[in-house]
Amino acid sequence: MLLAVDSDAIAAVKERLRRSPHVIDVSDVRADMNRLFDMNAAIMDVWTAISVALAASVVFGVVYNNARIAASARSRELASLPVLGFSRREVSAILLYGLARLLWRSRSVSGSVASGPSSSWAASIARHFAGRW
Repeated sequence: MLLAVDSDAIAAVKERLRRSPHVIDVSDVRADMNRLFDMNAAIMDVWTAISVALAASVVFGVVYNNARIAASARSRELASLPVLGFSRREVSAILLYGLARLLWRSRSVSGSVASGPSSSWAASIARHFAGRW
């Protein structure tokens, strides 16, 4: 049975009902709903942390794989640079610059994806792949 009770009389009604031998339980719907919302919020915090960790590991894997592919695709070019007089440090800088450029482009695409599908998202995808075809 549900009772509508004024906020001033809640404590007195709860006490009187608890003393009654015919009443099994007395609870406040608002308090129960607040507890439920708090539990859901705690679970959502955990789920968000797990999702972010998984997404970060996927991003790391993709970036690492792209770096390995870029290095192996340019291995002959990179091997010829020391013959032309480049130091090992300069060769590494060239490789890292290419990776940084790739990361900068992917940042603009992922930023627009995170903000939701829109014409800017489609435009950034088109700009990203425009030089590849």
